[in-house]
Amino acid sequence: MDINNVRILLDKYFEGNTSIGEENLLRDYFLHQTEIPEDLYYAREHFVFLNRQSDQGLPEGLMDKIEKLIDSQEEKKIVYPGRKNLIRVLSIAASLLIIVGLYFTVRNIIPGKQQTKIEDTFKENPELAYLETQKVLYYVSQKLNKGTQPLSNISKLNVAAEQLQYMEKIDEGLDMLEKLQLINKTENTEIK
Repeated sequence: MDINNVRILLDKYFEGNTSIGEENLLRDYFLHQTEIPEDLYYAREHFVFLNRQSDQGLPEGLMDKIEKLIDSQEEKKIVYPGRKNLIRVLSIAASLLIIVGLYFTVRNIIPGKQQTKIEDTFKENPELAYLETQKVLYYVSQKLNKGTQPLSNISKLNVAAEQLQYMEKIDEGLDMLEKLQLINKTENTEIK
């Protein structure tokens, strides 16, 4: 086999794009060829190792134990406890908003109903109107600020929750270590 073809097949092999026949060609080439370029020694060692492993085979029952271990692991589902309640509240709020909008739309469309005109109560003194408007807006602002003060503590909860997300990564790592320990235990018991 031409060395250029071998290089092309090796690239395909390490990308995972070769067929079984092409892999067999590579294996035969590296196991039986005596003259191999220095830059391809790593591939020869790879195929020699795979050949030795295939001769030894896997211990009996190892695949069954691995499959049982995989089946026994349950998928972890992330549960957001307040999500359902939030969706309910938002859907109720949206429904109410639609109903109120329809009420005012229909009220303006129905003929024969007298519409009340809004008249300017401060025609003579616009400065007095401006001062009254400021007074009312200041009052509304105070009430809104009072209502939002208890909500400022919620941001502290978010900071604590964000820091706990790193604990999930540690937990995932520990789960992976437990799986490796179980596999090592099964291999050690089979070898003995």
